[in-house]
Amino acid sequence: MYLPFKLFKFIFCTLLLINSILCIDPSKRYFHNSVIINAKLLILGGATNTTDYEFGLFYLDLSKPFDNYNLTWTLIEDKGLPVYTWRSTSVLTLDNSTIYLIGGFMINKNTLEYDYSNLVYTYDYSTSKWSTPVLDGDKVLPRQDIKGVIDNSGIIYIFGGFNATNLTSFYGKIYNDMKTLNTVSDTWTTLSISGNLPLPCDEYTADILPNGTIVYIGGVEQVSYGANFTLVNMNKIKLFDTYKHEWSQMNATGDEISSRLYFSSVLTPDGYIIIFGGISYSSGAINIVGVSPKLAALDTNKNPFVWTTKSEIKLFDTYKHEWSQMNATGDEISSRLYFSSVLTPDGYIIIFGGISYSSGAINIVGVSPKLAALDTNKNPFVWTTKSEVGAPPSIYGHTANLYNDYMIITFGRELDTNNFASQVYFYNIKSDRWVTTFSPHDDKPKPTRPTPSATTTSSPEKQKSLAIGLGIGIGALLLISCIFIAIFIVHRIRRSSIIETPGNIR
Repeated sequence: MYLPFKLFKFIFCTLLLINSILCIDPSKRYFHNSVIINAKLLILGGATNTTDYEFGLFYLDLSKPFDNYNLTWTLIEDKGLPVYTWRSTSVLTLDNSTIYLIGGFMINKNTLEYDYSNLVYTYDYSTSKWSTPVLDGDKVLPRQDIKGVIDNSGIIYIFGGFNATNLTSFYGKIYNDMKTLNTVSDTWTTLSISGNLPLPCDEYTADILPNGTIVYIGGVEQVSYGANFTLVNMNKIKLFDTYKHEWSQMNATGDEISSRLYFSSVLTPDGYIIIFGGISYSSGAINIVGVSPKLAALDTNKNPFVWTTKSEIKLFDTYKHEWSQMNATGDEISSRLYFSSVLTPDGYIIIFGGISYSSGAINIVGVSPKLAALDTNKNPFVWTTKSEVGAPPSIYGHTANLYNDYMIITFGRELDTNNFASQVYFYNIKSDRWVTTFSPHDDKPKPTRPTPSATTTSSPEKQKSLAIGLGIGIGALLLISCIFIAIFIVHRIRRSSIIETPGNIR
């Protein structure tokens, strides 16, 4: 049986090698980018929790159910990103064919030194190839802490940002100009705008509405050159009209949302901008403390826009379409922020953790109790204290993507421990709760913006994966067949030897 054992060992090592090539365990990171193409969540760059520079481009398949404790990340290609970058922006073209990776801190792949010779790289999804486009037009300086959006004509808009002129102390200048990159003509343009210019700003979020208006929320701004950066009031919403090339400002109403930076946002099909996470900033320095609330939604269907928090106890009758509010009874539960909640099958809402907030400042102190349950089977609802369980932490420097009813949070850094966060968190928008498992819908993802009428070709990367899978299957079947053939031959040889040897005849 020596020969079959060697063949089995060969098969095992081959399958192990294939698995190590296709499936990876990526380093945790923050200040990265993420986009969704054809039900694949691609992760680009980011500052990792290792000392090594990582250039890998990998994805999470959203066409299959999974939970955030058993994730299967797949490496697309060995070459990976053309540069090591973080605090950049990535923009996906409307036909889902090309990713534009723009700005950020860039490290040369060969010299491992800062390299800003190219500020834009493109990734062709159909060929899985990176390229460096030759861009005409206005000169653009390196920019970090920016967020780009694309309109229906294929023009990318990038507002403000930070230019680190000293790469040792990271001192630099913050801007308030509007740059556009025409993805059809590969041309940079600095728009000439005179009225209602906003203050220099970076680390905001940007979402473009179907009417062509870009909504800028939060971040930090600078009143004058040399002055300390200050947090943007979350009620002061910056609006840019991409048709008229005009700035305006809207004073949002509703719930109080604390100012923040390094947070994420997604635009839902029904016109809500949902934000998550972030940290605070004061006296010219970043404070690694939480924000209140962690999760909030901005209703852009109303004029002015209206903020609502996602941690309040509110009731909505899905039959009558009516709102109401209930004063729960039972054990005393202290007010809190940055806590988590889950709904159990037997009608209990479990909350965990959080910190207190008073006099306009966050106090990192405990709450009482840490864990509690709200019994929704009773009228009115009743609070009871429970034992402690784990919950998603407050994080910053993460990304958020919208896929069907889920806001998918990837990576980031924890506020309390300053450790790199777990890989993925899921927030179900319709059920208004965090979940640990993901289950894709049968229908296609709902678009968050109008898409062109042109059809998108089938993904060669998908075809490549299919070909690899078929190749592995055929190879495995072939090798298994060889094992059985070898076993059969060895068995026949031994049987023949037993029959023909005179000494064995009794």
